[in-house]
Amino acid sequence: EAEFGSVADELERIARFLPAVRRAKMRPIEETENRVRIEKKESYPARPAGGNSAPLDQNRKYENRPSRPVDGVGGCVVEGGMSLCRRGVGIAFAALLLGAGTLAWGQTGAAALRDYVGVIRQSYHPDVVAYMNTIKDTLKQRGMNDAVKVIDEFLKGGFGSGFIYVDSQGDNYIITNYHVITKAYTTAIEFENADGTKTAYTGLSVRLIDERNDLALLSFAASDRPFQAGLRLSDAPLEEGLAVFSAGFPGLAGAPVWQFGSGIISNMRVTLPAGENDRERGPWIQHTAQIDAGNSGGPLLIHEPGAPANYAVIGVNTASGIRRQAANYAVPVSVLREFIASAAQKPGAGEAQTRLNKRVGEFIAGLTGNRAVYTHIAAYLSNECVASNAEYAISEVSDRADKQVQKDIFSKYVFSVIDYSVGWLIEQEFREAGGGAVVRPRVGTITSNADGSQTVPFIVGNTTINTIWINEYGLWRIKAAGSVTGVKTARKPKEKAAEEEPKKKEALRTNFKLALSAGYAHIGDYGSAADFALTSKGKSFFTKGIHVFFKPGDDSLPKDENVNLTVVEAELGLCVPVRLAGKAALFFYANAGAGVAFHRPRYELGGVPAELEEKPASNFSFGFSFQGGLIFATAAVPGLFLRPAYQFSDYTVFANTPFLPDHKHSFIISAGYMF
Repeated sequence: EAEFGSVADELERIARFLPAVRRAKMRPIEETENRVRIEKKESYPARPAGGNSAPLDQNRKYENRPSRPVDGVGGCVVEGGMSLCRRGVGIAFAALLLGAGTLAWGQTGAAALRDYVGVIRQSYHPDVVAYMNTIKDTLKQRGMNDAVKVIDEFLKGGFGSGFIYVDSQGDNYIITNYHVITKAYTTAIEFENADGTKTAYTGLSVRLIDERNDLALLSFAASDRPFQAGLRLSDAPLEEGLAVFSAGFPGLAGAPVWQFGSGIISNMRVTLPAGENDRERGPWIQHTAQIDAGNSGGPLLIHEPGAPANYAVIGVNTASGIRRQAANYAVPVSVLREFIASAAQKPGAGEAQTRLNKRVGEFIAGLTGNRAVYTHIAAYLSNECVASNAEYAISEVSDRADKQVQKDIFSKYVFSVIDYSVGWLIEQEFREAGGGAVVRPRVGTITSNADGSQTVPFIVGNTTINTIWINEYGLWRIKAAGSVTGVKTARKPKEKAAEEEPKKKEALRTNFKLALSAGYAHIGDYGSAADFALTSKGKSFFTKGIHVFFKPGDDSLPKDENVNLTVVEAELGLCVPVRLAGKAALFFYANAGAGVAFHRPRYELGGVPAELEEKPASNFSFGFSFQGGLIFATAAVPGLFLRPAYQFSDYTVFANTPFLPDHKHSFIISAGYMF
């Protein structure tokens, strides 16, 4: 119950909106500093590149797909008799002269793009799948079918778009966005044939990624070369107003559907901040060609006669503006060329070390301030680290994280639950070393390991946190950090209780929400009385409560002194705890109160001497009080405390009785329990 409760509740909540998400493809967004809202077409269900489509049939055989020869010399795409290539009056006039021939020629070029642009599909790490299936089984037993559907959608994996590139040596590659494959354990590409059938290539490997520019280069299994040619990277000069085209597979009702759109370049160079990490994005090409969730990684094209399909690549579509009309963004081809060229270069030992040092420096820079940093840490985790720690991390967040962190991870970041939970777990390593705060660490001596990984020690005070970094897709990432090594599994409720019991016995409670106490008081001329108190306290030092004295009558006293006394007070005060070597604590406190005292002579309850008949049966008075004292608590019995105190009272502010013995000075000793 403890393990799955908060996650299950959130999945149930999300499930209620799932039909609307399927219809409308609601898109998460990030807000930049200048209030331009940018959408990334993500590759998993919570983000717009995903479409929650079914995974590839692993039992189906796929043949190699040769490049389709392209007839003709290219032209404009014409829809409904309207030319979408706005290159001036000359082209429009030529289109009118060519008539039906132009129509057929344009459609052939656009249709041929399907031979080069495909659907990128991903699947998750087996450990992640196994854990999510465990949650699903538990939810199914509870009858939470809507939440089960959410997990089923997640496990199908997300999708985006990508296109074929063939280099001068004939090597085949697939270009897409980094965010399309960022959570992938395996990837595949699927092409749609003219007859509606599909051809797919599985077992793709990630050759290289560029996190900053959101690019990824995939290669075929065993260096296969199924394509004779791929899309051409254009060398043509670009200008604002130039006609451009988008191609890809945005999602419709949870499945990828081919879409070919057109527009113009509306801004040649756009640079925007990237959100919470405040790292700039761009420069991008801004254009108006249609972009929807699932287009991420697809090409931005111009018409180029003689090129395969008569179109050439000028960019990679990556984002779309929210609350902007037709503001879509693509990584320019110049950046793409540099990225592809870097894939052919093998960095030397010195360069690899330089990249690691830079990466570690960027990681440390984000470990600052009194804010949560688990989202920052999550960006540096390897897929292996996330997958192998998934179950344990989510269990720990459910058990140990404060309510706001749980709410954020399980609600705000619900489809990044695993990444951020592991990030939170590593954040606790740094917080414990820093005495509760995230302190920017120093880097010790970095050492190389036999498997190619690097051990990077972070020094926080007198504590060293060893981290293991691996080169994943050309990017240094964390495989393990401190005790987060991937070998722990989530504890069962009984195991948690057994482990926590000794800690509870050793715990020293210095903070409480409610305290109850009872004891003995000596009240001025009244003598012995019972003392009761109820006090509430939050995280601050301020307290509030109710205090009661009660003294029954005493028949051994003279008749005129034999009185019942009840005092009820409301109090406000301060309470400051001081820990003593972790084994005991003293609380210094002071209260001010106001209340009412009730006096009832006992002789009115029985035989009444004639000389006292004129005295009233019940009297009351109003007044105020001040109380100060100590509270002593010990770790031996957490919550139990002893309280000696002194109280000064004055209840002569208003009194309806002349029968008022002195009770200004009171001494109290009581015991109680803090909750």
